[in-house]
Amino acid sequence: MKKEQALAARLHPRLRDWFFASFPGFTHAQLLCVPAVLNRESILLTSPTGSGKTLAGFLGVFDSVLRELESNGLKPGVRCIYISPLRALAYDIEKNLRGPITGMGLENELRIHLRTGDTPASERTKFRNKPSHFLVTTPESLAILLAQQSYAQHLAHTKFVIVDELHSFAGNKRGADLSISLERLQMLRGQSNLCRVGLSATAAPLDLLAQFLVGKNRHCRVAEARIEKEQIVDVFSPIRRDPYPPSGYTGVRLYAELSQLIRSRQSVIVFTNVRVCASSCRNWRTRSKFITLRWIAVCDLRSKIV
Repeated sequence: MKKEQALAARLHPRLRDWFFASFPGFTHAQLLCVPAVLNRESILLTSPTGSGKTLAGFLGVFDSVLRELESNGLKPGVRCIYISPLRALAYDIEKNLRGPITGMGLENELRIHLRTGDTPASERTKFRNKPSHFLVTTPESLAILLAQQSYAQHLAHTKFVIVDELHSFAGNKRGADLSISLERLQMLRGQSNLCRVGLSATAAPLDLLAQFLVGKNRHCRVAEARIEKEQIVDVFSPIRRDPYPPSGYTGVRLYAELSQLIRSRQSVIVFTNVRVCASSCRNWRTRSKFITLRWIAVCDLRSKIV
């Protein structure tokens, strides 16, 4: 509780009001990551999915932007670069960023630019003439931006870089290109420190990934968050004292009972012992109208979920 109160006191009032109006409190990942970002300290955060680690990286960024806006006014130029391994993930983050920006009433002050290979030429020109404060991109698009002087000059104001799914870049060519781009960003910054935030749900070994994120002879804090979720497991079995109807087992009764379970739950995984039963169950769920709004996976015990 003391850590939560201390962290809340450090946040900008506008950011603090929005956060507690939207969430009940800080997660363990946020308690570990946000103080480091507020101190402009690079950090590698590993945390399970659903622990709020993406917001943990952005809370400190929002605080910095709000204080700059309050003191001297926010001039055009990128303040934070979010790097995603997938374009689809970049699209999601771009949409999710608009939530807190709108919630804090900053939609007229803060701009977001999504830059991938699919970005229209009109949006690229708009960013070149009037750069946004948040850049959401991929390693390949970032390398192209840094190679062009008209774009690179806007990136010289970057204070924060958030690399999501950091483990997916380690040990491959995309990771090598990303490391070069991060060093070029640091050169544009000059003596000013570039705060690097690495996020991953399956990071290992942590010390090597931290070195990959910041480079040699640079300090990087490593934080491993935990998440505690209540798990409720119910086991349903079709076996009865008289499991087979007089005319033979057709599965009709089983499907009827499964339909009641599926209606009452958001996500369902159905396991069968042979592949033909999995295919039969999958065909049945396709014909059932009430399943269209449910996530259902059907598989036999020897195959992948389909």
